Amino acid sequence: MALRVKTVEYAFGTVTSDIAEGTSFTDSSDLTIYIPETTSRTFRSVTLEVLASDNHATPGADLAGWGVRASCNSGTNWTTATDASAVVDSGENMDWMVQVDVTAEFTARFGSGSSGTCRWGFYFDYSTTGPTLTNVTAKLIITYEYDDSATTQIKTVRIPIESALGQLSNTLTEIGTNQVPNLSTFLPEASITYRQVFFEIWANYMPSATLSTALCLSLDAESEVVFGTIQGANSSRQTTRVLWTRNDMTTNATHAFKARHNGASGNYYSQVGGFLVVTYEYSESSTTTVMNSLVLGAFNDPVDVLTTGNDSKIEHKIVITDPDTVTLRQSGIFSHFIHLATSTTLNFKAGSQTARAYTPTGGAGGGSIHFMHRIDSGGAAGAGISLARGENTLTVGFYANTTDLLSAGSGLLILNYTSGKASGGTPKNTHTTHWLSINSDRAWGGFILENQAITPNIPETNYGITDVVIDVLASGFQTSVFNFHLLIENANGEGPGAGWRFIGSAFGDTGNERQIHKFILPVKGQFYRWASDSDSSRMNPETTHTWQFFSSNGSHQALAIWLTHHAMTFTVSGTVSGYSGDGSGITIEVFRSDTGEKIGSTTTSAGGTYSLTVYQNAINLYSTARQDSTHLGRSDNGVAA
Repeated sequence: MALRVKTVEYAFGTVTSDIAEGTSFTDSSDLTIYIPETTSRTFRSVTLEVLASDNHATPGADLAGWGVRASCNSGTNWTTATDASAVVDSGENMDWMVQVDVTAEFTARFGSGSSGTCRWGFYFDYSTTGPTLTNVTAKLIITYEYDDSATTQIKTVRIPIESALGQLSNTLTEIGTNQVPNLSTFLPEASITYRQVFFEIWANYMPSATLSTALCLSLDAESEVVFGTIQGANSSRQTTRVLWTRNDMTTNATHAFKARHNGASGNYYSQVGGFLVVTYEYSESSTTTVMNSLVLGAFNDPVDVLTTGNDSKIEHKIVITDPDTVTLRQSGIFSHFIHLATSTTLNFKAGSQTARAYTPTGGAGGGSIHFMHRIDSGGAAGAGISLARGENTLTVGFYANTTDLLSAGSGLLILNYTSGKASGGTPKNTHTTHWLSINSDRAWGGFILENQAITPNIPETNYGITDVVIDVLASGFQTSVFNFHLLIENANGEGPGAGWRFIGSAFGDTGNERQIHKFILPVKGQFYRWASDSDSSRMNPETTHTWQFFSSNGSHQALAIWLTHHAMTFTVSGTVSGYSGDGSGITIEVFRSDTGEKIGSTTTSAGGTYSLTVYQNAINLYSTARQDSTHLGRSDNGVAA
């Protein structure tokens, strides 16, 4: 028995009716949340993430404030977050996305059983009466600590649904080919019970005409579901997200994912795609093969995208330690770019793929674009990475048809692969946890200095870190030329000591519309590689830090950390010979044989024996020993045991 930590997701669905602005909360009904691990359960970070689109025909009203709340006892008590920072209207329809911490609500009122309930409420208050909101969505991202002795455990797997290249017509059309997998064969764990199945679908609303239209989705030949109607009179660029709960979906067959808009003519909703999110219970003891579903950094390119011949090329290293055969499954890169008003095509690929041409045409002004690009063999461009135990390289490449119209690109890698079960159980396999370190409910501003509210907690004494990603949400920023900077303050003993460390930036041109954007910053090189990392230049992810934001026009900003780790340990050991004395106290250093990177050090015991705990056994290592200038040596290359 040992303490572990994991993250699961649950969605509330989509409010498709028009909701009037104001300060009165619109509340949902109760949603049942299943968390079967009850022993030593502690909620560490529970995020309520909300996205709303305004829908008024005559823009001109400023956002005066918003409120979001959650209740785990059917509305008798609430945990509430509000913000009264006014946001000046941009003359276009706008979107708002906020992330708030509701950990205290779950701690106080979720209860100690294997399930509980949660409901949520919201308001968005404008400076004048009249505006309405639609397609208001909310989901919970729940990170909790637990005792791994539970025989029934739960997990969330995110399965990429590759985006369409261009805009939808008003004819229901399949996107990709049978992108919804047969879950009964896709998910390998034993005795599965599905607790929630939902689609998180993103679209870039860029109308080619001034009709008001709704996004319609369907699987196979079933009747379509119609979401909220988006105002088209203003030709505004907006971000649409819908959460489509499908607990009724057949899980032992593949499905065609279909979409259209319901306007009489024209083209709307570019790059429709996203995720199928499956949360399910399984038998820990009976499971032999594991689905490892990770959220990793894919790339960050802070400046303008250039044309072919000046492609952006970015590598990201991924070390896989999970046992037995590693097999890549449906995976993808969820990308974000800033896009100017003039249309251009983004040509995007991974590895040796032929680039796919994503074209976010239509609409007035600039905006953000979001799309999912698959990298497994079932995607439109084929496999974009070769995956195996050991170190793997993801290479992302992209260019535009016209230079300087796209900028500030970044993306998350949604990596799914099967492997064997770690010795000691599935909770020791590689997994990703989510930590909302800074909330959206703070004063609006271009410069923000904020203490980290929630800090990652890794309960294992011995752990290996696969990846660390900073996920910054900027909601409501507006400027023709923008820049964004993020810094973190070193703690004492980190790097050069207390002081500011640069984390990342973004620069570029955009339109004068209020918009949401994501800045994804892969930063694993800045943080520990494993427990008690001896590299003093790195930061401890379990230390609370202070963050410094700067953006050229301000926004409601939030910051989350995706931390991916495992609890599998291995040993480098041996015996030195030819020493003087009793053989104790000789310094042993261990290195990677391919890169020369130092892994750690120890000293020998009497008789020259040594042993060092390491956190992978798929890459060759070697040891060096030095007692003095005449007693020194090196081992052969080999993997840890």
